[in-house]
Amino acid sequence: MSDQNNDYSTGEPRHHHEFYIEDGNITIQVEKAIFRVHRYLLAQRSSVLKGMFQAPQQESCQDGTDVRPLVLSGDSVIGWEILFRSIYDTKLLKSNDLWTSDQLVALLRVAHKYCMESIEQEILSQLHTYKDKPGFFKLLDASRIVGSETLEKEAIEGLTQFRLSLTLEEANWLGMEIFYKFMMNVSSESCSCGRLVGKYCSSCAVWIRQP
Repeated sequence: MSDQNNDYSTGEPRHHHEFYIEDGNITIQVEKAIFRVHRYLLAQRSSVLKGMFQAPQQESCQDGTDVRPLVLSGDSVIGWEILFRSIYDTKLLKSNDLWTSDQLVALLRVAHKYCMESIEQEILSQLHTYKDKPGFFKLLDASRIVGSETLEKEAIEGLTQFRLSLTLEEANWLGMEIFYKFMMNVSSESCSCGRLVGKYCSSCAVWIRQP
């Protein structure tokens, strides 16, 4: 199948090229991709999906069948593709070499939305291994997804070392509030008195950095 046919953002809904499994018992639609997988594997990992599967439905209009797939709005196909690869080969999620930071963030969006706590923690652990500028940007992205001020602070502190190479596009992506925090982190250092200052501590009348 061509790469064009594997783009599920457009066209008619169609079977996913990899994860339409004949003996699966739950059919899910994400964008234009139709997945057919095993219900229990999802229920084991997600309390949200487990609750959805257990919710009573009229037999005449059951979601999760080929005739009426369970439509998951607002999700990306790439996040679900990576999720299913990690589910059907559990060694993959723990391998740092197989996933890019973009793929991990896409998976994190799915894991956080559907309360897959163990997967979420594994992703965050892997994102902490990236120590370059793109990696810290992805950690900041992750902090926004999970709503973590601690992760946000770690990402900003990590990005400080790359302040001279920050582009206008990257500054715009940060947003005004985060960019302000970033600049405060760049311009602030600790005096021996414990005050967080810039170049000069007026209380001690000493230069922290030479003008």
